[in-house]
Amino acid sequence: MIRKLSHESPTEWNRFVPAALFAYRNQVHSSTGFSPLFLLFGRAPRGPMQILRDIFLNKDFSGETAFQYHYVMDLHNRIRKGWRLAQDSVRDSVDESRLRHEPKSKLKHFVSVMKF
Repeated sequence: MIRKLSHESPTEWNRFVPAALFAYRNQVHSSTGFSPLFLLFGRAPRGPMQILRDIFLNKDFSGETAFQYHYVMDLHNRIRKGWRLAQDSVRDSVDESRLRHEPKSKLKHFVSVMKF
């Protein structure tokens, strides 16, 4: 499942572990007839995509659904902001490391001795 999810960016497979676990835990197992999440919590979870789908299809737009929609959108924005902050932090760390290590390195020149 992780291989399929991370097909386009295989070096970032760890980003897809939570989604893969959620999908696996939400699947109905043939031996029990229930998903592990249902057996643990007694109900099927409403994921962010189901909430958005219900809103777009006008299936349910109660006060609770509106609250969930705003929660999903706020969560999405907070995650994006967190990723941006983390990327900036990594970039700063790389720049700091480069400044710390570059003065210790010396430029080397290589001469080709092969004649064609």
